[in-house]
Amino acid sequence: MRVLLPLLLVAIHVAAQPPVVEDSFRRLRRLRTDIGDQYAALKEQEEYALKPREEKMLILFDKGEKKFEGKAIDGPKVVETILKWDQVNQDPPTEAGKRVLAELPGVLFRRYAQAIEIPKDRREVSLKLCDALDSDFPLVRGAAFEALKKVYRTPSGFMYNVDMSKKERQDPIKSWKNYVKKQK
Repeated sequence: MRVLLPLLLVAIHVAAQPPVVEDSFRRLRRLRTDIGDQYAALKEQEEYALKPREEKMLILFDKGEKKFEGKAIDGPKVVETILKWDQVNQDPPTEAGKRVLAELPGVLFRRYAQAIEIPKDRREVSLKLCDALDSDFPLVRGAAFEALKKVYRTPSGFMYNVDMSKKERQDPIKSWKNYVKKQK
């Protein structure tokens, strides 16, 4: 009897067939795709976590979020926060500051120029941008100017040039403010 039990176990083991797996290559490809997607999502979350607060605010505003850090966000608050940010108001701005200034015109274009209905706070945002046209920092002036041109789709920009002296900028800035005040 002692000899039969091991022989029986060996016979059962030899007779056992592995489960039939159909489309194992397709399943493997799907697994590889899922792992790649999860990796990309985690990498994006990690990159987002490393961004400064102001850049996170701009990203969420672009996505249409209504709150940031538990507080309501809107266009005027986002523009004011970015334009008063110390990493932007230095010469030269930090890399994060440059990224945010480069993204600002596109975000404002999507929120205020591509909308079917003109948002109520467009004038307030635009007036803040008009004030930024007189900034001491050329990249801030450039971002504000590009944002205004995109929001109002005005290619000429009322003869404003980022490289103008403070005195030369005054008339184009007045023209921008008058134009903004006349708009809805």
